[in-house]
Amino acid sequence: LVLAAYNAGEGAVQKHNNAVPPYPETRSYVPAVLRHYQPAPPPAVPEVPVAPAVREYLPGTRLAPDVLDRLP
Repeated sequence: LVLAAYNAGEGAVQKHNNAVPPYPETRSYVPAVLRHYQPAPPPAVPEVPVAPAVREYLPGTRLAPDVLDRLP
């Protein structure tokens, strides 16, 4: 409606029940401007490498979780 009011005037939008007026120029202007609008893509989040989880079973000993998967 703001684009229509800019193109045809605020009174024209109000006169047509707060809708885009049926003027051919305004009807083509509003979609033409909206085609140029593109929301900004979300910012890229860099991938942070994560170290594998390590469990401590006894003080001073550690075992990575995938070790159990590799056992026969």
